Amino acid sequence: MKQNRIYDAALAAFRRNGVKATNMGELAVQLHISKRTLYELCHDKQTLLRRCICREVGRETIWLEKVMRRHSASPLRLIVRIYLHTIRYANSFNPVFFSELAGDTYFRIVWTGYYRLLSQKYGLLLRLCRQSDLCLPDCADRVLIDFLCQRFIEISTGAIAPDKAVPELSGFIVRSVLSGNCTKKGSLELFKI
Repeated sequence: MKQNRIYDAALAAFRRNGVKATNMGELAVQLHISKRTLYELCHDKQTLLRRCICREVGRETIWLEKVMRRHSASPLRLIVRIYLHTIRYANSFNPVFFSELAGDTYFRIVWTGYYRLLSQKYGLLLRLCRQSDLCLPDCADRVLIDFLCQRFIEISTGAIAPDKAVPELSGFIVRSVLSGNCTKKGSLELFKI
């Protein structure tokens, strides 16, 4: 329980301040524990950061799997929901967080694993769209998957800074791009969202 509290507080600090500006002493004070106790539990800031990243990606993976099990929802609705969630999620970090981690191999491996899972889920949903006559038979899966993942990749690699206004605009954009690959039935479904 104590470690979960530490990871939650640390991730909030990393997300808000970035990695370099997060201070272990201030984190210990916030948690009402000694700095020594914090270091005994986490060894150093790098170890704490890696545990937070692993835990956070695990949470996002669980969320993604839970959303994918919603069989009653249209695959188009699920695509839009997942897309908007990932954009909001990536935008919730301080822009320096991702740029500070750009050279961290561990972060790149974990984040790439999540990106691949996201790509697989989009691919599955697009296949379900075609099977349900929501997307055109010649719908370009790879192009759409790349589009759906691109903004998330750009933010999480530090290539572009998060923008709090983007999620609302992104909803319109993703629906517009998907509608170009939808059947009439799919377009009606897509804009009911």
